[in-house]
Amino acid sequence: MNARSANKDAHVIRRTWESASSMAHGDARVAGLRTHATTFFQAQSTQSWEVGLTNMAESRHKKGLVLSWAPPWAREAKAMSARKTLIFGVGINDADYVTRSTKVVDGHQKTNWRCPFYQAWSNMLERSYCPKYKVRKPTYAKCEVAEEWLTFSNFRAWMVLQDWQGKHLDKDVLLPGNKIYGPDFCVFISAKLNSFLVGLETSRSKLLPGTHFQKSSGMFNPQCRNPFTGKQEHLGYFVNEQESHDAWRRRKQELAEMYSALQSDQRIAAALRARFASCTEVAQ
Repeated sequence: MNARSANKDAHVIRRTWESASSMAHGDARVAGLRTHATTFFQAQSTQSWEVGLTNMAESRHKKGLVLSWAPPWAREAKAMSARKTLIFGVGINDADYVTRSTKVVDGHQKTNWRCPFYQAWSNMLERSYCPKYKVRKPTYAKCEVAEEWLTFSNFRAWMVLQDWQGKHLDKDVLLPGNKIYGPDFCVFISAKLNSFLVGLETSRSKLLPGTHFQKSSGMFNPQCRNPFTGKQEHLGYFVNEQESHDAWRRRKQELAEMYSALQSDQRIAAALRARFASCTEVAQ
């Protein structure tokens, strides 16, 4: 059986499975579909082929089972190709499994699932090594990734041991100003906590973070969003910009103390308590 014939048979089987997948409503039907496809494929070839499902995922956005498959020779070829291609010019994808599943919608291939470990890894590489991303997000201009994490399997081995579900990879909550993604200082934090920390060291205006100048009164009015209530808090009026900023930091410290009590990772809890402490101590 030559390669062209094998490829033609693979195409026939793929279309058969895609057509039947929309009608499969349970494990029994899927098992039957697999048996039918295997029998059909073997009948069309002179060799014994092991045909199976490589991925099965239920899409949250679309009804029905999403099936993705490939014969062994196709899976191996795809894996070899992925290993030869550097992700963002530096990353080595050495995964021994398929990191995403796809389906055909209106003649176009759509991704309906990605491995969460690979997604976190590739996002980290994008932030550190994609020129276009750095233009959009200048704060990542000097970011880089520790050498061991340039290999996907090393990053994945670390991530599986972390409390990562529903959270974002963070590089500088433990070490403010850190620019290197690596196992020493990276942790996973919630999106709300990440937003709470954004703007601590920088400000969109020329004023100190948290400080606003009110023209009508000629005074500085510090404001701070409470992450627990979602409301913007006004913290008084000050004639001095530094005093206004200090009032903002003191309120951030109070909120950070509340956040620290919710953390399962005590390193994060300690970092939150220490983040604004210097200003509080000066004020006292």
